[in-house]
Amino acid sequence: MPHTLSAYQGAECVFHSDGSWLHPLFELETVIKDHKLDAGELTVHDKIVGAGSAFLLAHLGIQGLHAGILSQRGEAVLRRFGISVTWDTRVDRIACATESLLDPAMPLDEAVAILRQRAGQC
Repeated sequence: MPHTLSAYQGAECVFHSDGSWLHPLFELETVIKDHKLDAGELTVHDKIVGAGSAFLLAHLGIQGLHAGILSQRGEAVLRRFGISVTWDTRVDRIACATESLLDPAMPLDEAVAILRQRAGQC
């Protein structure tokens, strides 16, 4: 994966970012809104997916994902929200404080509020 995060509509790349942490997903949210994209038609490729990324992907309405590295907690969130996922490597957890803050069973809006607060978007 050449970028941190890429989003495809069919074979066409409609967004990519080399940002860190969850910032590319917040950028993608803006692109989806500004360009009136149907998030359910997008496939996202993300280098590292933990619980935080998984909650944001669910919030955006993404239905297809390929992860370079997928954490067990991230997978639990994706499965809970019916997001189709493939990955290169699956790990128990990723080294990120966000991974410990979010319980895969917590309400989506609560998880997103925590992530927005941590990103300074509240």
